[in-house]
Amino acid sequence: SPVCLIEAMAAARPVVATRVGGVGDVVDDGITGCLVDVDKPEDVADAIVELLGDERQRRAMGEAARRRVPRFGIDRLVSDMDHLYGNLLIERETQ
Repeated sequence: SPVCLIEAMAAARPVVATRVGGVGDVVDDGITGCLVDVDKPEDVADAIVELLGDERQRRAMGEAARRRVPRFGIDRLVSDMDHLYGNLLIERETQ
């Protein structure tokens, strides 16, 4: 689930995940981790092996992931929802 991805990212770990659901909204492919197609398990293995073999890339992605985590905090969620509902009300009033 995206929540466990955010937890891994908070621990400065790059994520290897499949492109399903909201995963693409959490993981920035090539920056905070690697996204692969769901029907290609060999790509998951390849991405893991690549990260294990490249400490510099692994650390850089992990730090980028850690810096991205605040985007998913409760304050941000409340602000985004408030903005969304405000825009929907404005649209409804103008129709």
